[in-house]
Amino acid sequence: MQQYISPAYQVGSCAGGDHGQTGAGTGYRPSGGFSFGYVSALDENARPALATEDGAGGLVNPAAHFDYRLAGGYFKAAASSCFDLGGRGATKVTGSLNFFSLNGNDSLMNKALPYGLGITGVGYAPGVFVSASTDIKYGNFRLDRTGYGAGFEVLHPFSVNVFDGPDPSGSEALFGKEIERITSFLLSFDLDTADQDETTEFMTDTPAFGADSAADIRYDTSFDINSYNLKVGLQHERHRLNANGVVTSGFLRGTVGYSFVDVDATDSIWASGLGGALNINNSNRISEDDGMATASFEAGISRTKGNVSGGFSIAAEYGSVPVLDYHRPDSTAGGVPLDPVIDIGGDWSVRIGGGFRLRF
Repeated sequence: MQQYISPAYQVGSCAGGDHGQTGAGTGYRPSGGFSFGYVSALDENARPALATEDGAGGLVNPAAHFDYRLAGGYFKAAASSCFDLGGRGATKVTGSLNFFSLNGNDSLMNKALPYGLGITGVGYAPGVFVSASTDIKYGNFRLDRTGYGAGFEVLHPFSVNVFDGPDPSGSEALFGKEIERITSFLLSFDLDTADQDETTEFMTDTPAFGADSAADIRYDTSFDINSYNLKVGLQHERHRLNANGVVTSGFLRGTVGYSFVDVDATDSIWASGLGGALNINNSNRISEDDGMATASFEAGISRTKGNVSGGFSIAAEYGSVPVLDYHRPDSTAGGVPLDPVIDIGGDWSVRIGGGFRLRF
C-alpha cells in the first residue's frame, strides 16, 4: 500500500491538533487519497505447449515454450481515520480499493519438429499425434490479468520521539529541521480477485501431407484467481519541517505474511487442418488452491503543505503477485487424454508508485 504521511507535527500519519501540538490530541480528521504506479515481476516464467519425440520414441514435452513476465499498472483509492486508544500516538485505520491490469507475451518462428507433433485433448477427449516432420511456422502467446481488490490496515505507534529544540540529526539545510520520529506496528488484511485470460496459437506445416498441409492450433485458457493475504510488520517514519511550513516525511516498512490462493481454470483446445485430417475441439475445467509465505520491503517520501500531501514510493515484494505455473501435458501414446496441472507460486516483484492525499 502506498503510504503518505500527514504533517509531522501531528503525531504519526494522523491529522489532529494545532501546529506544535503533539501527542494523541483531539481534532483528528479523516483523510483520503489516490495512488498509481507500475508493477513488474522480476523473473521470467514459461508457458509450455505441444509435444514431440526424440527420434528413439521418447516423449519430448513440451515441444515449444514461451517466456513471459507479468507487468502492468495499478490504481488505488484509500481513506483513513485516526483513533486515540491511549497509546504513544493515535492509531490509524485505513481502508482501500484497488484495480490492476497485468500482461505478458512472447512469440516464436520457424521451429522444426523432425519427429512429429503431439496435441493433447483435455479431460475425456483424446489427443492426436502427427507422425511426420512438422514445422511450427509461427507461434504466439498472450496473457492478460485484470483484477480488483480491497484492503484493511491498522498502524499503531509504539515509539514516538518529538523534537522541539535543535535538530537532533544536526542537519536541516535540505528539508528543514527534524521534528519527529515514529515507529509503528502494522497489521493488514487484503483480498484480490482477478481474471486471467491466455491464448496460445500455432500455425504449422507438415509437407508429407502434400500441398494442403497447413494446420491451425489454438489453446484458450481462462483463470479465476482469488487471493487472501494477512501481513504483519513494522514502519519507521521521520519528519522534517522547513521555514515555509512544508513537511517532508520519509518512511521504511517491512512485512511478513501468508497468502492463500484459489484458482479455477477452463482450458479449451481447437485444432484444424492437414486437409481435414486434424479436427479437435474440446474443453475441461480444473481447480487448485495453495498457500505461500509473503514478504515486502518498501520506502517512500512525501511532502505536505496544509491539507495536501504528495509523494512516491518503491517496494520489493514476494508473493504479492501470484504466478500460475500451468503445465499442459501434451502426450502422444495412444492419444491418452491428460488434464493440465496448475502450480501456484510466488515471485519477487517490484512496484513503483506515486500519488496524493487530502485531509478532509
